[in-house]
Amino acid sequence: PEVARHLAMLDNRVPRADYLAAIPWFVERAEEVEPLLISELRGGGPGAARAADLLGRLGLPSSVPALAEALGSDRMTVRSAAGMALAVHPAPMALESLAEAARSGTPEAATAALDGLAVREGDPGVCPAISAAMARDDEAILHHARLAAQARGC
Repeated sequence: PEVARHLAMLDNRVPRADYLAAIPWFVERAEEVEPLLISELRGGGPGAARAADLLGRLGLPSSVPALAEALGSDRMTVRSAAGMALAVHPAPMALESLAEAARSGTPEAATAALDGLAVREGDPGVCPAISAAMARDDEAILHHARLAAQARGC
């Protein structure tokens, strides 16, 4: 019942303050709840974006493939949340996933990845990843790449 009650906080219809108050509970049980969060993310339901956010906060390396996959979601909120989650994720694979999506993902995945790269702190691989996206022939991608380069001082 306690797990179900906390998982219900992922629903985007639950007030954000209630969701934020539940985050410490998830952090204390990171390894236990990670598979449930990945399932929620892959299910694409109303809790998918918050599941992505939590996976980034938890920072377990095993969540990176699911977050990278979510960059290709058909829902903008999920793509954006996955990009931001990978931006704060400490695993080196997170940067690699953002770089790959920016370099060769769909325009939607690339822009979400570039938005994540724009806020990823302290990683020397960010500017080369953004630079590689500048070679893409898509105005939206180029726009997001320019914004990311400006934000990171590339």
